[in-house]
Amino acid sequence: MEEAKIKVLIVDDHDIVREGLRRILESRPDIEVVAEAASGEEAVPLLERYRPNISLFDIQLPGMSGIELTARAKEINPEGEVVVLTMFDDREIATRAIKAGAIGYVLKAAANQQLLEAVDAAHRGESLITPSVARKLVELLAGLPEPKESPEQVALSEPYSQLTKREMEVLMLVAENLINRDIAERLFISEHTVKAHVKAIFRKLHIDDRTQAVIMARKDGLV
Repeated sequence: MEEAKIKVLIVDDHDIVREGLRRILESRPDIEVVAEAASGEEAVPLLERYRPNISLFDIQLPGMSGIELTARAKEINPEGEVVVLTMFDDREIATRAIKAGAIGYVLKAAANQQLLEAVDAAHRGESLITPSVARKLVELLAGLPEPKESPEQVALSEPYSQLTKREMEVLMLVAENLINRDIAERLFISEHTVKAHVKAIFRKLHIDDRTQAVIMARKDGLV
């Protein structure tokens, strides 16, 4: 008798990310992606319909957050497990996700290497947490203060390392609430070029608008 496949639900508001995750998962014959959603609101009826073994949730979703969706998923489908996928290497966010019911926490930058391992671990009822995040959680449990990295160190870390030097300069000026015209004047480039850089920054950081860019850059200490 053929062994039942691991049923997986993917929830991320970026089509390209969902496609990439699906390709990784479907490289395994024992895993079936039963459904995809771009928001928590879309995911709820899919949770009720498919009762997936594993749900992969992005933290930053439009409307209902990934953390809220995690708690909702555990109410709807208590036998299923949730693995959170995020770009945030942040112990506070990780703690909130785990308290909401997530069994795994994987950085998107490491998804190619850790996604299948996280799914297998969750299916066994075990946790897989990206090592850098796990270290921060251990420090939290030990009562140690969260170390602050310099802006230079942050710029070299994921996901900022994906940005070019010019894109990083534009991001830091965006974080100072400068409009495109002012950024263009500051960097001696055209406003059209600034718009192109901003678009590239949003794509690489998986964010949708300037407000998210400002929040993210300030939270990580870039400005």
